[in-house]
Amino acid sequence: MLMPGETNKSTGTEVSLKEYFEDKFIASENARVLALEALTIRLDGTEKVTELSRAAMDKRLEGMNEFREALKDQQKNFISRQEFDLVVADIRVLREAKASLEGKADQSSVNNVMLLAIIGIFLSITTIVVMFVRH
Repeated sequence: MLMPGETNKSTGTEVSLKEYFEDKFIASENARVLALEALTIRLDGTEKVTELSRAAMDKRLEGMNEFREALKDQQKNFISRQEFDLVVADIRVLREAKASLEGKADQSSVNNVMLLAIIGIFLSITTIVVMFVRH
């Protein structure tokens, strides 16, 4: 680009001040249009990235909501500490009742064995007495 008052070597003419500023104005206008296009492209890219980020965040939040719902469903199946303590107490009572019944069953077995032992002793004594009487 020639300065005002310089001679164009290819045409051999001088560049006027008006031509100089017109060239500068056109160059700056072209630069402004290019900058605006670059800014528009960049803004479009930013919007696309924002949309993708928003979609990814929505998907992530959906997953978190599903996880939260699964935890709520799972929590519905749990029993409270008070209910657990009541169940443990009931089991303890049932075990004690079972042990008591088993103990009674064992006592009846002991009584049966005692009765058989007494009958056996009685028969033994009777046999001994009968042997002495015969001799």
